[in-house]
Amino acid sequence: MLFGTGNLALGAYDVALLTEGDAELSRTAFWVVSPGARASVAVASDLLAEGEPIRVTWSDAPARRFDWVGIYPAGELDLYNSYLVFAYTEATVAGSYEFGVDDLGDEMLAAGDYVAVLMSDDHYMILASAPFTVE
Repeated sequence: MLFGTGNLALGAYDVALLTEGDAELSRTAFWVVSPGARASVAVASDLLAEGEPIRVTWSDAPARRFDWVGIYPAGELDLYNSYLVFAYTEATVAGSYEFGVDDLGDEMLAAGDYVAVLMSDDHYMILASAPFTVE
């Protein structure tokens, strides 16, 4: 079955398969985004204090199963081996994750320049990035 989305407002939806008696057989989520929407990622603040958690938000992501957000030292060219921490986006178009002690350890991030990235489906393809500094 095909269903058009032209009359749906932007946002998150569920579609469910029901029996004739309305018993739910299956359910899945989907999102309606603007045509040509580009993924974005942001850090709650461009300037963080040492030891402060890092909240990363994303929007208009492709919502693939293994999309992920990560933190790299700024200017790092080795995407495969140099990420400091990462978290999967749980196949969501928009959301947030807060990197804290459980992710980074008691030291958190040392003073320096970093970049938060949104990556595609367990690959090292940058969909969006946002620089930030820890003082």
